[in-house]
Amino acid sequence: MVSVREIRRIFDEIAEDRQLPMIAIIEFQTRAEALLKQFAIMCNEEAGDGNTRLTRNHVKVAYVDFKDKTEEQEEQEFGEWNDDE
Repeated sequence: MVSVREIRRIFDEIAEDRQLPMIAIIEFQTRAEALLKQFAIMCNEEAGDGNTRLTRNHVKVAYVDFKDKTEEQEEQEFGEWNDDE
């Protein structure tokens, strides 16, 4: 799990004046954990069956796939929103 301290540190880097109520931090932790778990699943799938050691390349390829799927979902959501007009 991402710690409260780490979340605050990240936001201090990108938005120093941002107010972070605890309820928002907890929600952020929950979402970050879900993203991390999904990424770990993709890394595991990239490594294949058995006891194959996870390599740096497996992680790199899984990251590219993860980003592609995210962008694909964003395009679909935008397209659906755009059709509402």
